[in-house]
Amino acid sequence: IRYVERNPLRAGIVKEISSWKYSSFYRKYYGTPKQKKILSEPNIILPDDYLNFVQNPLTDSEINQIRNSVNRNTPYGSSNWRDKMVDRFNLQATIRDRGRPKKVKKGS
Repeated sequence: IRYVERNPLRAGIVKEISSWKYSSFYRKYYGTPKQKKILSEPNIILPDDYLNFVQNPLTDSEINQIRNSVNRNTPYGSSNWRDKMVDRFNLQATIRDRGRPKKVKKGS
């Protein structure tokens, strides 16, 4: 969720997340009652200090993991949780390297 909320910052559209009036973050904290009403309840528990959480930039590693998850349909989470979901839902193809396996020479 932090990745999505930070998109306007990452794109250079705004300098502070609270400045982007089209985001769910803005509507949650600064929107009109009508705007707040259209937001659904998150299906995760948000940190108590959500503003600080969102303002804190993601590391390059976190961004790469999220992008890989989106591009490869790989479950996103801790390694243990991801591996459990891969096994549970038979998603092994989402974590394998892309392309055909390299041929192994006979006698090697």
